[in-house]
Amino acid sequence: MNDFANEARKKISSIRTRRPNCAYSSVQPINVDEEREKFLKKAKEYECGSRKRRPEDPIFEYADSAECEMACPAVPCSCSRAKMWEEFGPADDRYIEQALKILNLYKDASTLDQIDVVADAQRLSPTSDPSGRCSDVHKIEEWVRKYLEEIGVEKSVEIVWMDKSKCRSASMISTIVNGEVKGKLHLVKDTIRCFFNFIFTSDVPGNQWTRLRFQSLMDHEIGTHFVRAHNNQKIVNMMGKWTREAKSPIVDLITEEGLASLNTLLKSRNKLMWSPALSYYSQCRARELGFTDLFLELKQYVSSPEARWSYCLRCKRGLRNSALPGSLGKDRAYLEGAIKILQRLNDLDFVLLHSMKVSLEDYNDAKIVLLRNSSLTRQLHIPSFLSNIADYKESLKEIARVNLIDVKEKKRARSFFSLTSVGAMRRSFEMRRSELMEKNLDKISSLARKHADLLLSSAKQNRKKTRQAVIARCVGSSKREENRNAILDECFKQRQKSNKLVNAKNT
Repeated sequence: MNDFANEARKKISSIRTRRPNCAYSSVQPINVDEEREKFLKKAKEYECGSRKRRPEDPIFEYADSAECEMACPAVPCSCSRAKMWEEFGPADDRYIEQALKILNLYKDASTLDQIDVVADAQRLSPTSDPSGRCSDVHKIEEWVRKYLEEIGVEKSVEIVWMDKSKCRSASMISTIVNGEVKGKLHLVKDTIRCFFNFIFTSDVPGNQWTRLRFQSLMDHEIGTHFVRAHNNQKIVNMMGKWTREAKSPIVDLITEEGLASLNTLLKSRNKLMWSPALSYYSQCRARELGFTDLFLELKQYVSSPEARWSYCLRCKRGLRNSALPGSLGKDRAYLEGAIKILQRLNDLDFVLLHSMKVSLEDYNDAKIVLLRNSSLTRQLHIPSFLSNIADYKESLKEIARVNLIDVKEKKRARSFFSLTSVGAMRRSFEMRRSELMEKNLDKISSLARKHADLLLSSAKQNRKKTRQAVIARCVGSSKREENRNAILDECFKQRQKSNKLVNAKNT
């Protein structure tokens, strides 16, 4: 029994060491490299005609399910993958027409093949290195530190170099330590590549081409994700005073990733949201297709088998049998969020959107709260691309124009209040009244004490006057009594005289 338990512990420990160390690691397969190599080999043979049978759909393994099976094989696994699928929900096709418009814009371009390498995770190393490996790690770290210093969060972010087997792309993970947000920027050792919104700029040569793409990565991971998390923690107590309408994680994620997608394109000369559009299209089709069917269908947009594997993997991650229809709805947030933000471009305060982790559904209530606590904005960290709001909005308008997205006209001031719920306004009034009461509590207490002192002194003076009046009445009455006795004595004396005269006359 002990031998079996020790063997089980060793297997579980071995599985844990293979767990990907990145964001959303619970849905990352631990056997992705083996399945990728087998599938791509058969897919290339099939597409070139040397193989008649289509490649088999990959079978993925996951660390959490393997641990559960080792711990108790008779009990079904209730892992976090199912929870994530439930939270993010299935992909919807609300913006499928817009995604196809964007894909068709690029489909006719003569430089279509250039995006294949980018979509497969564009390398950021100097172009003079034919292997695509980063030849100067210290230079990359210097760029990151400089970017962090511009924002003022250089002490809050740690650079972590990961092996390709543990982390397949650059990502930012934020955690709260002793009430402060700390971030870990994961960069891949052998291949430095962009996270998801892959940017390409064909007309920028040499090292400048590399620096431009790396700047886009920083705007995505640090300028958006970490800045919002860092600022949100500073005002978390204030955020607890208002009711949020966003109940599902996907609602917050749509705003978060949509904003990050737009910020990724700020420094790019090509403003086309091609990769988010293809991801959205892939998510919609994966609801009906298996891995291999989706892989073959995406060939009309991406010729590179490696690139198509990456898109299919993102759709089917979390499933063990990838032949089943279904798709994790997370990646729809990139295009959907970007479209929603661009449509409301003229009505949004982008400093506010970077000041807290707030969704577009909660924007109006959050704006009221932040306006009433405007002093808190002095404590926030804002990315450098927001230093000039006019230029920032012009860049977003250019992105909207290139991607055929209609920007709504700015609403009048009174429309803002029509969009605000009555409950939110009532809560704001009550909060304002309570704040005024707290600020004026000392003043009210001082006035109350002064009023009590005045009443006490007035009462003392009234008692003194009353006592004096009583004394005066008493003195007056005693004098009247003395006068009365004197008159009576005088009358008695006069009567005695009269009696003597009468007696004398009679005798």
